[in-house]
Amino acid sequence: MDFNNFKSRLERIYSSIDQRIEEDHGESIKVEWGGNGDKDNVVVGTTIHISFDKGKKESTDLNKIILIVHNLANLKDHLKKIISNPKDIEQAINDSTYLPIVLDLSNQEKHGYPLTKFRRSFKDPKIVNVTHGMIVSAGLSTFSIDLMTGESQTKNCPIAMHANIVDSNNIHLFTLDELVDGAITDWEEIIKKFNII
Repeated sequence: MDFNNFKSRLERIYSSIDQRIEEDHGESIKVEWGGNGDKDNVVVGTTIHISFDKGKKESTDLNKIILIVHNLANLKDHLKKIISNPKDIEQAINDSTYLPIVLDLSNQEKHGYPLTKFRRSFKDPKIVNVTHGMIVSAGLSTFSIDLMTGESQTKNCPIAMHANIVDSNNIHLFTLDELVDGAITDWEEIIKKFNII
């Protein structure tokens, strides 16, 4: 692998971002019956809760998120080697809404929380509330579930990982999607601005 190949690095970034979505959700659908929880004695008015986190491990999900964060953050050092004035990359990062949060999350994972140096956003961001949800497109997706057995059939209904990014006071900053999409858009703008590709 050529670690200096910039296009290859971008492809790996996009690949890690795509890992937020699983096309095959296999056994991830979980059905819980309210009341006495007895699916054999469901009566009118029984609450049924459907979730998409069955078999998911928070550590595995956090590893996927951290991989995305690290890939986005590590682009900084690669770009600084390419352009003539590395300070321009630092300034572009500081001008971004999303990239300082990404870099802080990456550095916190490496050095611990809270950061005593390398703080960019001064928000001490955290990743919380990792969950999964089904993406359904009108006219393209079908989803059915037998509420008595919990068996499901789906078509074009991938499962997406969701999380929230909060500051040190647990004040919401972004959803995971907002952070990732915003950061990749900002990197793409920086790449265009400095004619890197």
